[in-house]
Amino acid sequence: MYVSRERPLKELGKAISAMVALSFAISVFLLAMYGADRHIGGLWGMAANVLVGMTYGMSIGLLAWGAMLVLARPLWQFHPVLRWALLILLFAFIGMAGSFVATAIVKYLYPFGWSRPLYEAWLGSLRTSMSITIPMGVIFTVIESHRERLRHTEVQLRTKELERERAMKLATEAQLAALSARVEPHFLFNTLNTISSLIREDPSRAERTIEQLSSLLRSSLDSTNTTTIPLEQELKLVASYLEIQATRFGDRLRFTLPPPPEREGVLVPPFSIQTLVENCVKYAVAPRREGASIQVGLQWARDMLLVDIVDDGPGFTPQQIASGHGIDNLQGRLRSLFGDAASLEFVRAPGSMRVRMRVPA
Repeated sequence: MYVSRERPLKELGKAISAMVALSFAISVFLLAMYGADRHIGGLWGMAANVLVGMTYGMSIGLLAWGAMLVLARPLWQFHPVLRWALLILLFAFIGMAGSFVATAIVKYLYPFGWSRPLYEAWLGSLRTSMSITIPMGVIFTVIESHRERLRHTEVQLRTKELERERAMKLATEAQLAALSARVEPHFLFNTLNTISSLIREDPSRAERTIEQLSSLLRSSLDSTNTTTIPLEQELKLVASYLEIQATRFGDRLRFTLPPPPEREGVLVPPFSIQTLVENCVKYAVAPRREGASIQVGLQWARDMLLVDIVDDGPGFTPQQIASGHGIDNLQGRLRSLFGDAASLEFVRAPGSMRVRMRVPA
């Protein structure tokens, strides 16, 4: 039988239950084959055979449980063919050793013990014990191995579910943070104030800014409770955000967006590219009188999408990323959604900062 190190007490209960069942099975064989040797008839004879059977079952079963508790993990590292060969040899040895111990107990401790010599009685019971121990050991091992695989699968499913829930939580937090940034009184006041000043000077641009603000807020609400959105939708959200910010910063904000993606159906986390662009606006454009230029580019490398966000600001190092905010939050979302298949890379150079996001395409 396969016994896990992580659950010794629980597995001990299972092993004892199996040993009791095995004991009764052995007692039936002994009743048929060796009952006459004790010259006890009737109910006492049957009770004696049951006791003998339980002695054999407990001796063999406890030895099997202890051996598997110690050797199960090392044996499972071998190739299946070698593993089963070693298991069968182990069960044979356990059957022989357990049968010898049980034979000695019956002969020297029980009043109706074997009248034959110990060695002869052991050989006589060995055939029965071995014929049960090896098949039952194989059966219990197969059953417990399947149960262990099922338990492992359940753990994996629970882990994936927890990761999915964490990704959903992070996405929701990012969406709420992004939405909060859009409707922050100071931000909204600046945007509306700019729109108001444009109504007379440039009505068409004022109308366009209102449309972009509405589109941005709508995207924030539409992407709630979803972990991924189409790349095209994310790029539209980025365009809306940058155009709104351009009404505030004017010539201080210069940006270039990529053409429509050449591949369809590519999914990215919502507010992923937008988060990186917003970081550029916050740290490269806003603090500097001359502003900054932001470039968003797309590349395809086999089954990967590479998104480059480059600005000519002062840049930053990964150690400067604040825990639980912006880029750090995005890294956690990428890790939860795609594992090692997605990543963020940071390249800082004089007069340039590049952040590259890799996601499966």
